[in-house]
Amino acid sequence: MASPKRQQPKILQVSPDAKAAVALLALKTLIVDGDDKRGTRILVLKDYKVGAMAAKGGVPGFPGANDGGTGITAGGIPGMVPGAVAAGKGPAAAMGNADLLKNIAKRAAGTAKRNTGKLGKAKDDPRPIYNAEMVTEQEFEAKGYQPAIDVKAVRIAEIAATFPLKQQMEEYSARLRLQEGQYELPYFSGVEVERREKLPDGKWSDYKGVDVRKDYDMYRNLSFNQFETDDDRWLDLVQLQMSLAGKPVSPVYWKRPKAVFDGMYPNLEEGLAKVQDRLKQAETSKTLQEQRKKRKSLLDRNEDDDQPGAMAGMAPGGAPGFPGVGPGAGVFPGGGPGMGPRPGLGGMPGMPPGTPGAGGMPGSGGPASAMADLPPPDDCLIRVMDFTLESGKTYQYRMRVKLRNPNYMRSDVAQESYAKEEELRPDPESWRELPPVTSPLEQFMYAAIPAVNEGLLPEADRNKGCLEIHHWVEKTTVGGGDVDVGEWVVVARHKVSRGDFIGRDTIVQGVPTWNRSIHGSDFLHDQSTQAGAKATGEPSVMVNLVARRGTTPVQFILADVEGPYFLHERVERKDGRQSTTRIEDPKRPTLNSKQDPDTWSESMILTTDGRLLGRNSAMTEIDPERKERLKSYDARVSQVKKEIDDIRKSGAPGTPGGTNPFGTSGNN
Repeated sequence: MASPKRQQPKILQVSPDAKAAVALLALKTLIVDGDDKRGTRILVLKDYKVGAMAAKGGVPGFPGANDGGTGITAGGIPGMVPGAVAAGKGPAAAMGNADLLKNIAKRAAGTAKRNTGKLGKAKDDPRPIYNAEMVTEQEFEAKGYQPAIDVKAVRIAEIAATFPLKQQMEEYSARLRLQEGQYELPYFSGVEVERREKLPDGKWSDYKGVDVRKDYDMYRNLSFNQFETDDDRWLDLVQLQMSLAGKPVSPVYWKRPKAVFDGMYPNLEEGLAKVQDRLKQAETSKTLQEQRKKRKSLLDRNEDDDQPGAMAGMAPGGAPGFPGVGPGAGVFPGGGPGMGPRPGLGGMPGMPPGTPGAGGMPGSGGPASAMADLPPPDDCLIRVMDFTLESGKTYQYRMRVKLRNPNYMRSDVAQESYAKEEELRPDPESWRELPPVTSPLEQFMYAAIPAVNEGLLPEADRNKGCLEIHHWVEKTTVGGGDVDVGEWVVVARHKVSRGDFIGRDTIVQGVPTWNRSIHGSDFLHDQSTQAGAKATGEPSVMVNLVARRGTTPVQFILADVEGPYFLHERVERKDGRQSTTRIEDPKRPTLNSKQDPDTWSESMILTTDGRLLGRNSAMTEIDPERKERLKSYDARVSQVKKEIDDIRKSGAPGTPGGTNPFGTSGNN
């Protein structure tokens, strides 16, 4: 009796609790540009001395010795397992940093050019300023310069979900007509994302595809494949599979490119139902705890690329440098044998269907052997990112996973068309629509909590409101050039006269960032603002406090203000004469008096569309979002201050008697 013919399986939906959240952050990136005609150039710190040089062609000290960086060996640019070139391993062993830089430059083509001059520093900062200069990839590789680590401000929507992997395997078993005890493991080739935007009239635009992978690859490459540390507790829900280059990859769980400061990304995974269930199971299951450790070990060496120079996470079929693929089938680790119709062509665990078995087989001690001991989770994590948001806009996403076709190039199918396409063709039912998410206007205004000395101000200042403004600074001007910031700043007491626009250029002190010219954390400082900073001696920079919706400025006007102290003028007429008596607020303090805790102020703010916004200082004190934003901002300010103070105590880098937190002098 002939075996039943294989049908085409459907792609299931991701979990119904899939969600998105917006994050505004700053990434640590390289500055690389160029093309095939002009050649590739990279911004370096020529006079920066490093203690431990990497292997020839390596990149020393990324993301910085003071961050714990130990240098990247030759070929350590994105797409390489660290040390692959130095050890002579992997399909890209012959590819040096110069060639890999070209790939980064191509991916970054079209991005705005950034200022490559010197950044300033505060007068009492003991650290030296290093000269930043663009050099060719050949000079960079030959002399081992320290690349200048810059800041790139980005808006992202992070999307998280779980995918019912066990149910998808059951769908495979039924549709592929597998015998009892035989399984085929779905092989992911990515995630498809579409997005629509809420229009000014409140209606939604049509859904349009977003090439989220392209932008993600660009930013993670510019970030030199430096990633945030993931929470170990849910790593056993990350489904890994082998690429043709023999590396464990996850095209559906994207690592987060390294940000300047910790805690800048949202935490969505912990709110997913299947993750919560798994966390409860892992509390008492030693097996799950061991699987978590093994999967973490594989993830730590996962560079996300099938091969250097290829788009990360791309479907591996037809990759250059590999023979044509033949029929085969994935195997569920620990399950039955593969279903390959021809002997010797079954795929190894985690390999794509239609791929001949190759190196790294179970028992070899390689990643495939480690993965063979890791049964797939019932539900696996999905995490992707969209880097193309605009401020002040509301979006809605829908997503679905992309799977390799398990019937590709097979002869035992019910219809010939089932074997022709490399990927499964999804149907409309496979989409999962997410709740809407809004990218904020990036500015929040509060009525400032009254200060005692405001009761002593001259009468002319009584028509002024005092606002506390939280503003996300994407860019600002330093030394005549635009620089990316990507950080929230808090202007505690911003005075505005009644009837004036609220947003304007303002000198702001204490803007935490990463300073490429110092090669360390710092506060932005522009020498032209020095006069305005003399009172405190703090580094300062000019910031434009105008909110934007997309690229359009959003203006606010202070329509009226009351408090924190009130003045009543009583008009009386006696004997045909009119007199005015001024009645001062009894709560208004005098010299050496204390602030009344019940004192408050209120501002009325007029928007460009005719709405009035009320802001009361009593509400400012208890606003939870304000408190959280202040807490994060204060933590980053404290982190930068501590780094600078530690350097002052130990001695300035490179000066006699001081230890160098960046390492001892090396060749340059």
